Amino acid sequence: MVYRVPPFVLTASISVVLLLATTARLVTTRRKICREKIPKTIDEWRKIYDDGDENFAYWNVWIQFKELFEQAGFRLWRKRSDLILAPPLGDEVIPGPSGYAYLSFLNPSLAAMQWERFNLMNGRFFALRHVDGRDFVVRVITVGGQGHDHLRIIRKLSTKSNLVLSNNHILPMEHEIFYEDVHLGIYPMLGWSMRAVMTRLFTNSVEDIMYLILQALEAVSFIHGLGIAHRDVFLNNFLVEWVPHTLIPGSTRRPTTRPRLYLIDFELAVDFPADSLPADRLLTDFPVSFDVYGQTPAPELLEKELTYCPFRLDIWQLGKGLAFFKSSISEIDDILESLENADPAKRPTAIEALDKLDHVMKNLPPSSLHNLGCDLRYLYASDKEVELGPLCLSEVPPILNHVKWRRVNFLDEIKDDLKIVAFGEQISYPCVRGLQSESAQKFRGGGRLGET
Repeated sequence: MVYRVPPFVLTASISVVLLLATTARLVTTRRKICREKIPKTIDEWRKIYDDGDENFAYWNVWIQFKELFEQAGFRLWRKRSDLILAPPLGDEVIPGPSGYAYLSFLNPSLAAMQWERFNLMNGRFFALRHVDGRDFVVRVITVGGQGHDHLRIIRKLSTKSNLVLSNNHILPMEHEIFYEDVHLGIYPMLGWSMRAVMTRLFTNSVEDIMYLILQALEAVSFIHGLGIAHRDVFLNNFLVEWVPHTLIPGSTRRPTTRPRLYLIDFELAVDFPADSLPADRLLTDFPVSFDVYGQTPAPELLEKELTYCPFRLDIWQLGKGLAFFKSSISEIDDILESLENADPAKRPTAIEALDKLDHVMKNLPPSSLHNLGCDLRYLYASDKEVELGPLCLSEVPPILNHVKWRRVNFLDEIKDDLKIVAFGEQISYPCVRGLQSESAQKFRGGGRLGET
């Protein structure tokens, strides 16, 4: 839990405040940190992630904080390769229990592979192991006067009265470390994103996936109820405690519990007063360029005179992220398709979509949901059929590492080159995000999709 930051003074010996669950204690290090080696803006932090120089810049920045982390009870993960970190040498791969990440009993050895690595996707993140064996992810929240809205919103969601609510799906910031203008937030490490878990690789049933979607809508509904819009509600920003593997071959049992879903990364979030009117909740700018953003922009963001509702934007982003998923149940698929309606006014709110899906689910026979749903493994590119699986579990992450790929997100972006592949009555809408390794790609036509 994280509470209000108490006043503190940075001394000549470089004082650091560490906020723990119930108390704040001052951690002081005599080791001189070279401030000149630490990025001065959020954008500079992003840029230290550069596979062109074998990530020496990335490593050299984070090593500056090594002693601070150690005094707070954390150790840096080690560099395994240019774009992958691994647990400290001599430690067990499986971390201590955190209450946020678990192994599926149906295939624990397979599931344990999620803890073997931390894939570097951005220079603002690093992996840590606590002295008690738990794993954490540290991220830069504020620097150079930037990021304070992000911090304020995280604290707003992390009050005691909010954290005890079952429909609050925020991943709590368990520790905070300050060094001068740099504020580092430390979060529990989870294994898989919702986007990864929804692929056929993980042998989850439509029922498993639908309960994740219901939780995602509940998470969005909760923050919207507090006047907070996320503005980056794509599936990689939802993390899952564990993978059900309900339809794993050869198993005669299935889980009796369901994994909890967590919503992360509020860097682009914006909030409004509780008594504000809908007309006062419109925005006329977007905080980052679309080149940096790396996601498909909603139709309203492409208008010449930009004015948009960030809450309706959240709905479109979630719907767009789910566009590849087809349950083969028309009532469900129609609701999910409505989330990405080009007209913001015609999109349901999160609570409306949640209630509609919940009603449909209650009236369906359970057996109708016990199948794999759509198949994402095949697509046609430039008239050549390409098979993207089945993949080895170890090759799912890192998603965008080792080779620079043009990300092909959705059908409408490559409609001239891509055909829909139908499997019986089921249609899969492919979503390719750069599965790069040679063994992860089996091409029938011999071509490479999306390489630059």
